[in-house]
Amino acid sequence: MKIAPTIIALLLLALGATNAQGQNSRIQRLQEKAEEGDSYAQLRLGMAYDSGEGVIENYAQAVYWYRKASMQGNAQAQFRLGLAYALGQGVDQDDQEAYSWIILAKATNELKMVVALIDGALEDLRDELTPTQITQAQKRASKLLEQIQANTPLN
Repeated sequence: MKIAPTIIALLLLALGATNAQGQNSRIQRLQEKAEEGDSYAQLRLGMAYDSGEGVIENYAQAVYWYRKASMQGNAQAQFRLGLAYALGQGVDQDDQEAYSWIILAKATNELKMVVALIDGALEDLRDELTPTQITQAQKRASKLLEQIQANTPLN
């Protein structure tokens, strides 16, 4: 099974990319958290090595971090590890191994992947916001939820 590079690129874009702001300190924080065993940080660090954002592009390092996160049940890391095998990036190309990791990612629980992405996005945003801004955002979220539940127009 050969996966077209264009399809892979679109899938990776759909899964999100890191932003360029504060790359060095962000990468340093990710590295620390990843080494402590945080599977989301391991995934994000793998993504950084995969894309060369904030670090020198290194597919072998990307695979290393994807595998660490994958072994903790991180479905997105499992998917990305599968893509690495499909493309032969950082590992020997192996369609059967790629299929194994990708099907495992699907079985791991798609909701878990979404929750991990949301948690990671919130963590990244918390690093950029003041406590007052976080409190204001939480109040806004409560108001939005009330409006949604009441089926009223959002302001």
